Amino acid sequence: MPLIPSYDKDRIVRGYAQAVNQYESFKLPTMRSAKGAKLVATAGAMGERQVDYSWLGSASTKYQISADIRDYVMVEVPTVEGNVPNRNMNCFLSSRLQEFLPQYGCQCFQTFIGKPAFLEHDHEDETKAKGVIFDAVFKVVNGRSFVFILKGFDRTKDAKLAEDVLTRKINGHSMSAYAGFFDCSVCGKRYDTKWQNACRCLVGQPRIPKELNGMGVVQANGQLTYNMPADFYFFEDSAVADQANWISSQTKQFEGSEG
Repeated sequence: MPLIPSYDKDRIVRGYAQAVNQYESFKLPTMRSAKGAKLVATAGAMGERQVDYSWLGSASTKYQISADIRDYVMVEVPTVEGNVPNRNMNCFLSSRLQEFLPQYGCQCFQTFIGKPAFLEHDHEDETKAKGVIFDAVFKVVNGRSFVFILKGFDRTKDAKLAEDVLTRKINGHSMSAYAGFFDCSVCGKRYDTKWQNACRCLVGQPRIPKELNGMGVVQANGQLTYNMPADFYFFEDSAVADQANWISSQTKQFEGSEG
């Protein structure tokens, strides 16, 4: 079944990033907690963590992926940068990324956890998932805030894709969020994702240069206008061939700590 209503595709917000670490999960130490939870230890760009994957067996039946943690190629991705507009002129505020969402029982950035991983956003059918997202952290690096995810690609589901991710033949990744509203970065006016009631900052102004491939506009004074998603959550992250993103040139600052 679709992860989101098919009639609401205009609510999808996307962004691109590049992986900074990848490793084979069978090389990672696994253990049990005192209460019997299944844990895997990681120590990459996301820091030293013991990730609870006790839910993997249940998720595997929904996504039709392996229930064995050893079958996965893991990849760490700084999938969202807070307070900086991405190529699509969408800016996720750090305060909103950290906001607690009662309907999900977690902070907004944590809605990545347990969501499927696809190839090229082929998310119409959850059983086409190529893997799953095991963990998500909000982290400040050199004064900049990021949401890092730990995403696993199942070798038994798509061996070629898993190998391409491991060898960085495919190093581009793209998240998908489902937004309820947008706020204008200039005047702060809120409008829906169908651009109903959009402000003058966003309607009838010159577009930004076409090569930026963005939704933003430039005001007469040169100020860049962009969308700030509100009332959103994350529902998937994909491996993609398109690796271009403003964040990509900065990813080397996270490297040097392989898991």
